[in-house]
Amino acid sequence: MEPLKFLRRAHDQAVEMAKPLKLDGLDAQRRAALLLYGTIVELAGAFTALCEQKLWVGAPTVARCTLEAYIDLRNTCQDAKYVRNLEAAVGIEQLRTYKAARDEKNLYFEGVRAIGGLDEIMERTQNRVEELKMEGCGSLTIRERFTRAQAEDIYLSVYHSLCDEAHNGLATLYSRQLNEKNEVRFALYREEPRNDFLPLVDLAASILNDATVLVHEVLKTGNAEAATKLQNELAKIRKGYKLAG
Repeated sequence: MEPLKFLRRAHDQAVEMAKPLKLDGLDAQRRAALLLYGTIVELAGAFTALCEQKLWVGAPTVARCTLEAYIDLRNTCQDAKYVRNLEAAVGIEQLRTYKAARDEKNLYFEGVRAIGGLDEIMERTQNRVEELKMEGCGSLTIRERFTRAQAEDIYLSVYHSLCDEAHNGLATLYSRQLNEKNEVRFALYREEPRNDFLPLVDLAASILNDATVLVHEVLKTGNAEAATKLQNELAKIRKGYKLAG
């Protein structure tokens, strides 16, 4: 699969270009952008490895995580205040964890309950979350994040499909067992991917390329042009796609 070979090459080049990048001296916006980019590169690498090893079932879920990180990266790069939205999201989740940990019947929270000064930590976290809300930087839903990134169409289509994969919808479970004649049969670790796998590989390649251009532009590394060449190469590869009508 030529797109998969391209994705492998794009990933390896992204890793090489990232070697000189450092968090030192960056402001909050650029630190967040670099951290998100690192996640995107590693997730793209995991997606590629799964496809190369023909472990198809796990790949869509990894693609979903990659897309979510990419949306956050786009928002971070276009708005320095978006980092505060990310901070608010973390704070709210921490508060949920702290409150749930008060239930002593839940043994999984024993480590949280053992934290010294938990009430004070909760109060500080609550105050910070309220402060961020007052600044207009509250936690955003997934749809709101996509909308801010001008990607609501992707949310309503591609992202929803990936969520079905992650949540094991019944139709998805059956689709994993269709053979080339659209007949249902049970088999583990199928050799060939489903017919819809090319768009997923293309999605991962597109995200990785766009993210690489974005982060090198924001960090002003001088490598954005090299990353753009990969975007142009992917555009040429797309002309040879033969998708089901």
